Amino acid sequence: MNKLQINPGEGAFISNPDREVVLEKIGFGVCLIVIRTSDWSKALCHIVFHNSAKISGTSKINPMSYGDTALNALIGEINRNKPVLPNESEDNNHQEFEAMLIGGCRPMIGTSLKKLHESELDFGPRIIDALKSQLKARSAKLRYQHTEGSNLRSIRIRENRISIYEETLLNREPHQTDLSMTDGKWILTQDNERQILK
Repeated sequence: MNKLQINPGEGAFISNPDREVVLEKIGFGVCLIVIRTSDWSKALCHIVFHNSAKISGTSKINPMSYGDTALNALIGEINRNKPVLPNESEDNNHQEFEAMLIGGCRPMIGTSLKKLHESELDFGPRIIDALKSQLKARSAKLRYQHTEGSNLRSIRIRENRISIYEETLLNREPHQTDLSMTDGKWILTQDNERQILK
């Protein structure tokens, strides 16, 4: 199977149905998945910083690294790879998008070798706050969020299925959650139970 690995600070437009897109062990960063609701075009990135203001030069080169620039970067990636046609009802200024946030695990307080400073404990929450501000400004719906706790998460995406694998400190066998698009609705499957995302 053709596989595309997304590393920290990277992103991609998801176009090839035969390609599996993989994010391994997201950690303190956050995976942002953006979907254009008119045709379900998707793009995603692995964000590692919350604020681009202090590193403006880098943010212009790679805006997908930052929580305050990643949303517009992914929307631009969708529109560049799959433009809205002139005879379609939407234009680039009136498109509707929705998003999913996955990752953002909170580190443990520390070990006997290294005690973490308070500023090192909230990477994920700060990225998530920045992303939610961008979603609100764009009037984009947050469809799904899986960011609680200190567990490592990995993601595999193929066609219209998103699989999330979560590892705990006590159990290295990943717990799986699936999101799949069926008849225009997102279906969440967890512990053999299915529900439609509102």
